[in-house]
Amino acid sequence: RRVHGDLTLSNKEKAFPILYEGLQKNLNRHWNAGIYEGTVNLVKVFNELDSKLFLDCAKLSGEKWIEEQKRQAEIESQWKKLEEIALSQSPNYKPPNIQKVTVLRSRVSPDSEDISVHNPMYSA
Repeated sequence: RRVHGDLTLSNKEKAFPILYEGLQKNLNRHWNAGIYEGTVNLVKVFNELDSKLFLDCAKLSGEKWIEEQKRQAEIESQWKKLEEIALSQSPNYKPPNIQKVTVLRSRVSPDSEDISVHNPMYSA
């Protein structure tokens, strides 16, 4: 473990941004309480090791998120334009009634005996 820690610290400018994104995904989406708590502890350690680099990684991650939102909005806009073109070229065209589905993930509570209540993958 020490060797890995030393290698990570010696290359922290390269390693932290990569690790930061994975840790953020775990903080926002992981259903396992143990993994979530371990992630919180690791984020604290990274912040204590180099708070400036940690804040730089957070800023970069936020900028990436904003860019992704802009890209998604552009894709949505292009689809709407295609539907408008289709409507103008075919008076009988009806766009498909597709609703966006948001996948919700929740953490399984430690006292829960039935995982299907929390995760639809395990429901019968």
